[in-house]
Amino acid sequence: MNKKNVKKIITIIFFGFLVFLFVYSNQKTREQEIINQDSRYDLSVCTNDLVDQVECYSSGFPTPKFRWSCNANQEIFEDEYVFVLQIDDNNDFLSPEFNSGEVSTKNLFYEIDREGLQSEVLYYWRIKVQNKYATWSDWAPSDIPFTTSPMCK
Repeated sequence: MNKKNVKKIITIIFFGFLVFLFVYSNQKTREQEIINQDSRYDLSVCTNDLVDQVECYSSGFPTPKFRWSCNANQEIFEDEYVFVLQIDDNNDFLSPEFNSGEVSTKNLFYEIDREGLQSEVLYYWRIKVQNKYATWSDWAPSDIPFTTSPMCK
């Protein structure tokens, strides 16, 4: 290989690298624009069909199903997103009766499947979500508290 060919190969590699950097930086700039525009998501919790419950619980503890909607750029959430749902008998949430922890899902609902709630008690709930950029929304409280159904007799 002569010096002329080596110089051409180095030039091609150099310009290829510059094109790669340009494309990569434009993609990162677009992602940053989305993050900047939507750093706090307008997350609203549905008040229609707020909490689905059976007429009475036979399982030993209440297992309500919570529904919500996300008013945000769906591109941010892609296929899955993470949420945390808290339930408390006091609307200050200083010591939640139930905390889901971080849950990864494609759903806009969550059914309680473990102990933590009592029957016939008034509860408040709230939720926050995280997008694919690991940015959390603010807590979105539900507008309407709910009372768990009684236990079956």
